[in-house]
Amino acid sequence: MTGADKLKYFGVSDLSQLKPGYTYTWIDTLNAEERMEIRPEISLRSNYNCGVNVEMYFSGSGDTATVTAYEANTNTIVHGPVDMAHGDNFDMTINGSKDYDFKVEPFEDPINSMFGNFIVDPDWGGKSIYSFSGSGSYLFEDYQFEGPAPTDGTCDAYVAVYHLSGIATKYTLKVIPDVGIPFEVGPILGDDSEVDFEIDEDRTYEFEIKAEDGGTSESFSIQIIRPDNVAHHKSFYGVDMSVPNPYLIVFSYVFDYFDCPY
Repeated sequence: MTGADKLKYFGVSDLSQLKPGYTYTWIDTLNAEERMEIRPEISLRSNYNCGVNVEMYFSGSGDTATVTAYEANTNTIVHGPVDMAHGDNFDMTINGSKDYDFKVEPFEDPINSMFGNFIVDPDWGGKSIYSFSGSGSYLFEDYQFEGPAPTDGTCDAYVAVYHLSGIATKYTLKVIPDVGIPFEVGPILGDDSEVDFEIDEDRTYEFEIKAEDGGTSESFSIQIIRPDNVAHHKSFYGVDMSVPNPYLIVFSYVFDYFDCPY
């Protein structure tokens, strides 16, 4: 493992600092390129509509601005203009197949300086935060969000395992809902490739991981990706996954829920 790998998976650059049974957790959000890399079958932009909330936050007191949404690279207004003070927000609808530009202009005097953040927050999925500082107007270009297909409250999540050391060859995730029958997801190869499984957003879950033919000192990282592309990671160092101790709890009281598109 490189030093960067050690920091990523265990939070330290010197593994001699770690004791057997050590775990390390972190959370990140997959960007568009990462989603395409791990799910290459998603090759076309969606045509689904999605609601977004547009928020304005100023650093200075009394600042105001006018916000207008356009079809990207055109003068066609999609929403607005809307006069906004600190903390104001409005809702609008966008389409996953299109790009959008947002223009922020000082309300009273075009040469006034403004400082703050302009936030576009989809009803479902990650928000985008744009900062502005100085005088004049600001144009935030080519915003796009691929509106997901609405569901009935069930949708797919994903699990991947990255084998770091030990003798295990494959892994199995046990998914335990608060109501209903537990089920296993696998086999999961230790090469970071994903396996999908269906979840119900009305349930909460516990997760356990098992290594097939595991030994007394296994090191690996597991990643569970929620439908909104937020990825929860947990790395295990030197843990005993031999019979009769095949299972380890993956996430406990840190992450136990999913949300589906709506």
